[in-house]
Amino acid sequence: MDTGNDASITNDEEYYLNHVVFLVENTRFKVPTQRFEEESEVFKSMFTLPPGSDLSSEGQTDEHPIRLDGVLKKDFKALLRVLYPKKFGTRLELSTDEWVCVLHLSTKWAIDSVRTFAIDTLYRALKGSPHKLVIYGKRFDVDDWIFIGVELLVRRATPMTDEDVTQLGIGEVLRISAIRECYSYMTLLPERGEKPRDGSLDTRIQTVYELADVPDWHSRPSARIPAGRIILN
Repeated sequence: MDTGNDASITNDEEYYLNHVVFLVENTRFKVPTQRFEEESEVFKSMFTLPPGSDLSSEGQTDEHPIRLDGVLKKDFKALLRVLYPKKFGTRLELSTDEWVCVLHLSTKWAIDSVRTFAIDTLYRALKGSPHKLVIYGKRFDVDDWIFIGVELLVRRATPMTDEDVTQLGIGEVLRISAIRECYSYMTLLPERGEKPRDGSLDTRIQTVYELADVPDWHSRPSARIPAGRIILN
């Protein structure tokens, strides 16, 4: 039945979906444009170029895909698994490395809802590795991770490990060690009959790392760490 010329038939505004073809490395991906348009101003602008412009036809056919140069196929596929899950209502089974890929691309393309989801999911996997919180927090501009990672390293009773030093680098280690030394002095004040200043550790971390805000106390792992003397390395 040919309905192409039937003027009485219209396309539904919500569920008549356009598709786009991307080329990432040597692989084509064809997906509905809807998620990219709704979640990212970067792609929304790309898909709404006026007809007749040089780029308006890109992504409409296999022969003229939108090339995503500099993007790895594994990173893009991880992002698509979040944007277009295969089964409704099922839990996303992504590895920690894949969630890092998702965070990387959602940050790059300002896909804010996915970025927030990735941050929340990754935090549960990274909170046991303070140095990773600091590294990824700086890489992806997640201030809460930087603060929490530094605070855990400062409050930890044992010295930083070889892995911490290797991963963080000597400059970062020196900054954290300086904060640890100040914190160690603060823990000795009650024994000398002096009262520590409220929030002084928070202020120190916030100032050294130029962070806009301090995470809510009850959301921080350190809220469950009793105050005590640390061992300086």
